[in-house]
Amino acid sequence: MAATVILLPSKNNLPFVHWASRALWWQLLQSGCHIWLTLPPFNHSKLTVVDSHWVLLGSANWDARSLRLNFELNVECYGQELARNLGVLVERKLHGAREVTLAVPGCADDPWEAARRGPRGCSRRSCDGR
Repeated sequence: MAATVILLPSKNNLPFVHWASRALWWQLLQSGCHIWLTLPPFNHSKLTVVDSHWVLLGSANWDARSLRLNFELNVECYGQELARNLGVLVERKLHGAREVTLAVPGCADDPWEAARRGPRGCSRRSCDGR
């Protein structure tokens, strides 16, 4: 079975989204997902590659507002060549990225600890690779 790899920007364009997303990372990490923080510039695109054949590419988030109200678009594609080429792109992004683990303080804590520390609880040094 292939690993689930999630690439996220090391610095989000919205501070409250930056904080809110980190409060749930521990659940993904405990489930076996791999989270990687990428270097700037901020990238809003979404890419999903499944079984080296199915691709979903676009700008829409997976929430009601993005899917129904915002003027955003996702494209669903089938094809091994496209999936392979996009997989190479992901591999290239991983070379400059930093993996988040449960052992990194302030990055993937349980939600109660993250809430106690507040939105600045995840230090730049530990989570943003600085």
